[in-house]
Amino acid sequence: MPFDFHHADRLKKQIGQLSELRYQPVCSIDSFCAYHDKGENGVRLPDPSEPPFQLNLGDHWKGWDQYLWLCTELDIPEACQGKELVGIFDFGITGAGNNSHFESLIFVNDEPYQGVDSNHQEVFFPPELTKKPLSLRFRLWSGLNGGGPHTVIEHQLRRADIAILDRPTDEFYFMTRNMLETIEELPDNDPTQGFLKNTLLAAFRMVDFSYPRSEDFYASTKRANDYLNQTLQGQDKPNINVSLVGHTHIDVAWLWRYRHTREKCARSFSTVNRLMKQYENYQFLQSQAQVYDFIRQDYPDIYSQIKELVQAGRWEPSGSMWVECDCNLSGGESIVRQILYGKRFFEREFGYENDFLWLPDVFGYSWALPQILKKSGIDTFVTTKISWNDTNKLPYDTFYWRGIDGTEVTTHFITAPERFNSRYYTYNGKTDPYSVKGVWDAYQNKDTNTDLLIAYGYGDGGGGVNRDMLETMRCVAKMPGLPHVRSEHVRDYLKRLNHTMAENPRGGYIPTWDGELYLEFHRGTYTSQAYNKKTNRRMEFAMRNAELLAVLASNQEASTALYPAWKIILRNQFHDVIPGSSIHEVYEDSREEYAQAEQMIKTVNDQSLNGITRPEDGALTVFNTSSWKQSEVITQNGKQVLVQDLPPFTARTIGDEEWSAPDVVALPNQGKVETEFYQILWDENGHLTSIYDRSAGRELLQKGTAGNVFQLFEDKPREFDAWELEASFADKMDCVTDLRDISIEQDAFATTVHFVWKYKNTTITQNMKLYSFSRRIDFQTEIDWQEREKILKVSFPLDIRATSARFDIQFGSIERPITRNTSWEAAKFEVVGHKWADLSESGYGVALLNDCKYGYDVKDSVLRLSLLKASNFPDYDADRGLQTVTYSLFPHEEAWFESDLEREAWTLNNPMLKLPGTWNAPTSFLSFDRDGICVDAVKKAEDSDSIVLRVHECSGKRGQVNGTFNLPYSAWQECDLMERPCGESQTGSLSFTIKPFEIKTFLLHP
Repeated sequence: MPFDFHHADRLKKQIGQLSELRYQPVCSIDSFCAYHDKGENGVRLPDPSEPPFQLNLGDHWKGWDQYLWLCTELDIPEACQGKELVGIFDFGITGAGNNSHFESLIFVNDEPYQGVDSNHQEVFFPPELTKKPLSLRFRLWSGLNGGGPHTVIEHQLRRADIAILDRPTDEFYFMTRNMLETIEELPDNDPTQGFLKNTLLAAFRMVDFSYPRSEDFYASTKRANDYLNQTLQGQDKPNINVSLVGHTHIDVAWLWRYRHTREKCARSFSTVNRLMKQYENYQFLQSQAQVYDFIRQDYPDIYSQIKELVQAGRWEPSGSMWVECDCNLSGGESIVRQILYGKRFFEREFGYENDFLWLPDVFGYSWALPQILKKSGIDTFVTTKISWNDTNKLPYDTFYWRGIDGTEVTTHFITAPERFNSRYYTYNGKTDPYSVKGVWDAYQNKDTNTDLLIAYGYGDGGGGVNRDMLETMRCVAKMPGLPHVRSEHVRDYLKRLNHTMAENPRGGYIPTWDGELYLEFHRGTYTSQAYNKKTNRRMEFAMRNAELLAVLASNQEASTALYPAWKIILRNQFHDVIPGSSIHEVYEDSREEYAQAEQMIKTVNDQSLNGITRPEDGALTVFNTSSWKQSEVITQNGKQVLVQDLPPFTARTIGDEEWSAPDVVALPNQGKVETEFYQILWDENGHLTSIYDRSAGRELLQKGTAGNVFQLFEDKPREFDAWELEASFADKMDCVTDLRDISIEQDAFATTVHFVWKYKNTTITQNMKLYSFSRRIDFQTEIDWQEREKILKVSFPLDIRATSARFDIQFGSIERPITRNTSWEAAKFEVVGHKWADLSESGYGVALLNDCKYGYDVKDSVLRLSLLKASNFPDYDADRGLQTVTYSLFPHEEAWFESDLEREAWTLNNPMLKLPGTWNAPTSFLSFDRDGICVDAVKKAEDSDSIVLRVHECSGKRGQVNGTFNLPYSAWQECDLMERPCGESQTGSLSFTIKPFEIKTFLLHP
């Protein structure tokens, strides 16, 4: 019959009534004994020193980051003893993604039982627990307010009911609700829609609503449910399969601190364990070794249950990384360690070999990733985030991604639609008809593949799957007109997907994407939270140096001692921490953690130096740990010496006779300075009006412009303050022009121009340093930053004709267009670069180097570096205070790959080590017979006494490489990034061929 007379609205109301009627009331808990709690991790009992007080249903409780215990002893009515009971608890409001506000963990008879929040209100007590009184303790957390200044959050104890769930009514509720949603999702001309309408009406005609909760009522819902079970058999489904895996995305820190995440893990994982007991077909994926390490330390009983479920094949501990790290800012070796330490943890703790990378929420993906993955034993990459592009839509959802060296990995975007914006794909999916149909509707490679994936469960702040999702999955499996669904591990799904890609049984087009996966969104994350970005860069180099010194000193304890420091560095590379998109308190914690890591590194270095230096009063040894010659002015006790062209991996003790007191001469300010390499002029604002390269005989700056100009732009994006930098940012610009002071001084090695500017409440102090021994021009800058909702850039309008620029990235560099001819080019108005960006024409180029920044923009040959971003959310005081940066210009007449660009960038970022005492080891221990080979790591192997040597080709040139070592080894062998041998063991000198931007790793066996 026609589906008219407002049937849909009426049935929606009746289905809503069933939501409550499926519970048969047993009793209510009207009051609790309450205790305040200090919020420490892993707490299982109220603090006996805290005085108890009573809270009743209807009472309010409030706070910001407040913990509270609610305790009661539940006496089971005799008639209900030995029966399954369900508690329905509503103690506060939780954000949709568990991102803010109330959460709790219930302890039943002293054991952590499951999480309770707005998205997980049901708690089932099986018959074996209800034979005697139950001890119930809820550890409540008020939550934070989701960013910004602290706001007290008020909650209310609204409900604490104990009931018996009428299973047939419950099944009928879920089935009818999903039938109605399926009717809404199917097109009007689909015959299945009419069939479902008629079936739904017929079922509700059987329900007797005369006396709800009576025996007649429940008997009628059982008949109606039996009718639906007989009628709906999954008929008329399209030949499309959707694999469903439970999942909870847990941001290791974001709108909460690390210590809050530890408790989120306990709530989320105990809920998984509880639901696993109720649903045999429930499969669950959890990524990030770090969260397992948290739970292992804080709740060993929950962790033990996880290990049992992994062994039973129910729980998938995967994803490959220590944390889901940012892939724009993290260094190449850091990404390798994310995978190395992540995979090793999963193998050691669970016997699980990770073979796919799970990064659903990261803000762009470096071109270096495919090679890193393949050489780590990972053949597939899964994400959703590129769907958040604000300008262009990537035309593929399943494709081969070709990396910087030509390596390819299968890449798949989960296309489950986000409800608030169906253009966005989500990793916090549902199992409902909207999602199961929508994942196919959104998919762009229908000609190739009909097998899709949804990760379902509340997430960002954890929480995960609830019973609603599992019951909905049961209903959708039987629902006509919707794709087939199955519960399945991601690994099994991806194996099948890789087979489909390889065999291509449908004969469809198999696309390849060759280049970075640039996210056209969240471009401000290249700049937000300057301290963390600077410290991460510094720590990455410090760890490299510490491992190298430990190898030279045969410090066998170093790798164990440095492992906790690595974990700190990796943890703070999480994709909401290093990007700068977390709350203020996260960065307070991060500073403390970095200080701890720095102390660990110092301790190891001190031990190593005992083996490679001899104490001697006043003696100083310099050590070049880079892959290029280095030149540097060394200062000590008011004296200085120029160490020039020290070969790579070479140490030299400076003799007493080499030191001299600097002869510093003050020069008058005549608006210019001249050195062997340059003549530089400036105006009354301190802006450089000319940078003339004397050896090349040419001007660097465009006519009528000025360089080294600090530009401030209003930064008030539509949303996501700390994340965003919008294309319109340039509409409103101020230049720093208030020059307060200028002075010039010169010594034997450098000429320094000292500037001081004022901009409103901000002071900028800078030393422009021009050297006698290097063409690099350094701008050593200190900024007392007091602005809000502004982004600060420094600008150099270069007289270079180019349509592309090259940027340093992990394990190589990338060339990007700087024109705006297409929407794809225009969308890259701000891009990421690590140590340098280079703008060149044939015969000349200029690079802009830095020691701690990542955001660049280039347009019309104006090269700019983003220095600071002052957002108000989620950190209400981001970057306020003293900030330091050194950026540099490096003009060159050679092509970028033939110039000293890499050498100068490394010298700026990782200058010579200054070691007290005299050198007591071979003065030189590593060299190669060609340029362009960068040493990324020299370390002890994880599982043996072998030495790991990792290099990459950085100039884009293939060829033969021969290496010479002054290290104790008898044989060498190529291995992958996980240190597993992949070549024959050989004796003699190291010799290998290398491709452009290829990573090579070797084991040097003792």
